[in-house]
Amino acid sequence: MRLRVTLPSLALLLCSATAARAEIPNLSLDLGITAGGHLVLDQWDVNEQDTSGNWTIPGHTGLVKGRIGFTPWRWMSLELGAGLVPAPSANLALLTQYEADLLIQPFDIGDLTPFLDVGGFAYHNLTADAGGMDMDPAFHYGLGVRYLLFDWLALRAEVRHVISDGFPSGGLPVSSNLELAVGADFFVWAAAKDRDGDGIADPDDRCPDKPGPKETKGCPDRDRDGVADQDDKCPDEPGPAEREGCPANDRDDDGVLDEDDRCPDEAGPKANRGCPWGDTDGDGLTDDQDRCPNDAGPKDNRGCPWGDADSDGVTDDKDRCPDQEGPVENGGCPDADRDGDGIVDRLDNCPDEAGDKKNNGCKVKQLVVLKQEKIEILDKVYFAFNKAVIEKRSFPLLDNVATVLNAHPEILKVRVEGHTDSVGDADYNRKLSQQRADAVKEYLVGKGVDGERLETAGYGPDKPVETNKTSAGRAKNRRVEFNITER
Repeated sequence: MRLRVTLPSLALLLCSATAARAEIPNLSLDLGITAGGHLVLDQWDVNEQDTSGNWTIPGHTGLVKGRIGFTPWRWMSLELGAGLVPAPSANLALLTQYEADLLIQPFDIGDLTPFLDVGGFAYHNLTADAGGMDMDPAFHYGLGVRYLLFDWLALRAEVRHVISDGFPSGGLPVSSNLELAVGADFFVWAAAKDRDGDGIADPDDRCPDKPGPKETKGCPDRDRDGVADQDDKCPDEPGPAEREGCPANDRDDDGVLDEDDRCPDEAGPKANRGCPWGDTDGDGLTDDQDRCPNDAGPKDNRGCPWGDADSDGVTDDKDRCPDQEGPVENGGCPDADRDGDGIVDRLDNCPDEAGDKKNNGCKVKQLVVLKQEKIEILDKVYFAFNKAVIEKRSFPLLDNVATVLNAHPEILKVRVEGHTDSVGDADYNRKLSQQRADAVKEYLVGKGVDGERLETAGYGPDKPVETNKTSAGRAKNRRVEFNITER
């Protein structure tokens, strides 16, 4: 009973002590071994009998233990251990002890780290006389101290009160044992120490007991100028290292001292001796970024004007054949004439069949003329009155359009446009013109034209080409157009 009073009292005494510096490494893994005495105080039952069959209580004995410990935080360690307790009784009982421990160690006293130990698990009697092997639960609490002799080695001493299975004697059937042990903990891994908690490990910290930034290798820097206070002649005024932390005259605050600054009142980079970069050619790129500072040019060409290597009037950024002269209409590439009929392919209705110029490069008469920006039809597309139904007399014309498109895959996009005159409701006319344009597209697709190449638009009366005040003008406004939008 005296021990149970003394241990809590001692714990309170230790907790009231002034904390010193941390000793047990934070985030560390250790292997330990201890040896000592195991004193049986009361009623320990391990299933042992004497020669007369009476139950016996083991006597005092020694113990040896091994363990593994982990310290996730400075103030707490977790341990798992196993030990051997050869307890003498009527015969020598061979007991093993298994335990899990929680060590609370909130402070240090000088180089010593006291701890409160709470844990338990079981005693296991491998040679029990009655019923074979015997396993009894165990609970313990106690006090100890560790002394960190080296970074990798701590010496250890502890006293613990163990409660386990006991003989019924009018009260609770529990036993009371006392363990006294000394040993050592070997730290096989530990995170680097950082006494001042500034995030810089002590071996790399020039000031391990005073927090400071990485820029000054862990030393304080009050003015945050990158010069540690101990080296700073002006610790409360920021200044460059070359001036030992004291400020220099720099009126425009560009990092170039006035004595070296060609433009002391205008901020500019050191590369230009403190003067701002200008834009001599006014093309929007400063001279430091401009490959041609005296000739205006686009940013895409780093400030240089686009050239025209083949002198065909198409600048190299737009010229598909920058080393071959060609017309603007063909993207700067020379025109080809595959069938050799004197009509260039991009304007030849039949580019793979020699024909006459009057037939637009074909052998038979054509109803359409291929131009750079459009396919011009020489007749109208006729529809049933007030409907989007194509009349049969327009089939040859549309067949001719489909033939030209299929012969020219380089024409990527064509917009089929429907137009009306101004007679009637404008919204209705726009809807009708859209339906007619869609009908033409559907017809061309039926003739083998890829629908992805065709887009439609119904403009109704919005884009007249003649006056709507005469019947002739209105007739011309009722039309379908084929405009090339992408080659």
